Amino acid sequence: MIDVTFTVHLFAMVRHPKPPRAPPPRPATTSPRPRTPPRAARPRTTQPAPGRPPWTGRPVSPIRSDTAGFLDAEWLPVIPNTDTAAMLGIAHTMLVNGWHDEDFLRRCCIGFDRFASYLVGEHDGIPKDAAWAARITGISRDAITDLARRLTTQRSLIMVNYAVQRADHGEQPIWMSVVLAAMAGSMGRPGCGWGAGYATMDATGVARGRPFVATVPTVSNPVPDFIPVARIADTLLHPGKTIDYDGRRLTLPELRLIYWCGGNPFHHHQDLHRLTRAWQTPDTVVVREAWWNTTAKFADIVLPVATTLERDDFAAGFSDPHLVAMPKVREPAGESRTDHHIFAALAARFGYEQEFTESRSEIEWVRHLYEQTRAVSGPIPTTSSSCGA
Repeated sequence: MIDVTFTVHLFAMVRHPKPPRAPPPRPATTSPRPRTPPRAARPRTTQPAPGRPPWTGRPVSPIRSDTAGFLDAEWLPVIPNTDTAAMLGIAHTMLVNGWHDEDFLRRCCIGFDRFASYLVGEHDGIPKDAAWAARITGISRDAITDLARRLTTQRSLIMVNYAVQRADHGEQPIWMSVVLAAMAGSMGRPGCGWGAGYATMDATGVARGRPFVATVPTVSNPVPDFIPVARIADTLLHPGKTIDYDGRRLTLPELRLIYWCGGNPFHHHQDLHRLTRAWQTPDTVVVREAWWNTTAKFADIVLPVATTLERDDFAAGFSDPHLVAMPKVREPAGESRTDHHIFAALAARFGYEQEFTESRSEIEWVRHLYEQTRAVSGPIPTTSSSCGA
């Protein structure tokens, strides 16, 4: 299994300093929203600080990983699920200081005026400034201001990790990170702008290969039919419809029950209003989730699942020759259970507990799979996870 950290990383790239930008002419306005001050001259960093690599970063995450140590950078612990507030505070600081790229926003973006009105509190009376964000996120006002300055005085890359959206209103940090990258003025520059999941799966272009990793035994599904993931709404709304897919004809089935385990269709599906209507057609929807995301909210039954911090496991990346030991750091919260526990309990209800567990406990399965992996792959470099809350 692969460990996924739910985090947002903000990296300031100093290898390619930005050329100075002249502020565009400001048209006359009758809007009551305060205009940003003229852009002041700002010092620009052209050389890395002594002893630092040629690029610096600020990992922002509730999880303390080894990223900060590797970059010789300051880790900014953020209260879980407050990433959007942190980025709003950064954006407000950029806006009121005139640090944002008005030329790019005017030429390449739509709707920034409405967003700016929200930032300054024109409608709700709450400016989303650094002090406001600090109270919510646990990151200091000075640190938020420093991030805003770094993002705009140096070419920058905003990188969000995979699965940031697996949270309550989880689409917001994704959208906000793109807004922040647009404001920073680094879009379209080499190595800059916005990106997602560059390191999550260790798929960074280093063709070192990965070891064989054993998996639990599986059986063949007696039902050969499948549904293209982008046709979920079509399947629910038009059962029996025939569609073209990959050079063949598929007939969409009638679905009376949905058991969703992993993934978030309300994040990646097109036309969410249509999907919402379609989601009402099955008799029952069961969702297995660790996070209160939109899919879980639309379920009839939610089975809360333990996170990677709440179970014993080991991990391997796509191109990483190492295995990472992942001992749990706490017991599952509330009524949540591990995936193995839930599957074993369901198998028992159907009368197949022995066939599923093979008389092994969860930790015994972890040991068994590790021994199988080692037997096939030989000696494997192994590290212990250093993550801590």
